[in-house]
Amino acid sequence: MEKEKLKRSISRLGFSLLAINGLIGAGIFVLPAAAAEAGGFFSPWMFLICGLLMATVILSFSMLASYFRGTGGPVVYANEAFGPAVAFQTGWLLYLGRVTALAANANALAIYLTLLWPPLAEGWWHQVIIVCAILILTGSNIYGVKKAMSFVGLITFLKVTPLIIFILWGLPHLELNALFSTSDFSTQAVGSSMILLVYAFIGFEGAVIPAGEAKNPTRDIPRALIQTLVFTTILYMLIQAVSISLVDNLSESDAPLSQASSVLFGNSGFIIMQQFSVKLKTSNHSLRT
Repeated sequence: MEKEKLKRSISRLGFSLLAINGLIGAGIFVLPAAAAEAGGFFSPWMFLICGLLMATVILSFSMLASYFRGTGGPVVYANEAFGPAVAFQTGWLLYLGRVTALAANANALAIYLTLLWPPLAEGWWHQVIIVCAILILTGSNIYGVKKAMSFVGLITFLKVTPLIIFILWGLPHLELNALFSTSDFSTQAVGSSMILLVYAFIGFEGAVIPAGEAKNPTRDIPRALIQTLVFTTILYMLIQAVSISLVDNLSESDAPLSQASSVLFGNSGFIIMQQFSVKLKTSNHSLRT
């Protein structure tokens, strides 16, 4: 195999940022309702259980990442284990998934921005927003890995900061005694709810793809994946705990985090969290991986 001629400039922090961007997406803005339907006040612990289950998958990826230094991630792994035919299929499935996600999410951004400016709902303004969103993400890749990683860092900050603020402001409202109760736990709904919760832990695999641009891929990528899983699981648990403590009948809400934010910050909190969830949809699966 020809040696790759890529600059190795991505650190462990960079891979952690990539993994966080992959994991933390729009799903966390709607999944608290599904978790509450099955677990009630026990629902934060369902995210912990789901995180432990996903650990088996992430640890497998971490072990594989410790063996390879080249770019490709799942494609490289599939090629080594099953040959070029399976690797070819894996690559195209990854490609189609990302192209489809980018198109759908860019369109979603334009649709939701109509809350701020109704003319964006249709016509050429709608198309301009879609094109601009794609061009910005494309430009971050064209200008090189260092600038792309700076952009990833900015997006990560914009993603995580509002969620952390939401948690910090909501902690005083936690009903600690209720969070350790299983009185409203539904065994009938837990199965379907757990399947949905797994969605909140999918996306980390994108972080293993640019191993050829890593300073020390066999060391940094596995550690970044494990650290990201721990961080994300704790973040999801706290988000769920705050949401279930703030909103009555959380399971019936179409926008649980937005509704919980309205309790904490009023109507402005609701609008900001709604718009923030859409930005997550657009950035998720669209950054340099």
